[in-house]
Amino acid sequence: MPVEAAEITRIADAIEGYLNAHPSAADTVEGIRQWWIAGEYRHALPCQVQAAIDTLLAQGRLVRRVLPDSSVVYSRLPESRH
Repeated sequence: MPVEAAEITRIADAIEGYLNAHPSAADTVEGIRQWWIAGEYRHALPCQVQAAIDTLLAQGRLVRRVLPDSSVVYSRLPESRH
């Protein structure tokens, strides 16, 4: 796995780790970068965070919502209730 791809995978894992601890969290790319993964990945570029988010979206692990003010937030998939 190339270095960049490995870094994206680690960032995606950090995002999932944050969501495991805070299941109702929702934020923008910048908010995720600044607050969710700020410790170990504080130097991650916004494009790297977006790539990690895109990976999680493609895997069905995150959802994307556009708010009335046109900002985009990402969150965990809602739990299905049977």
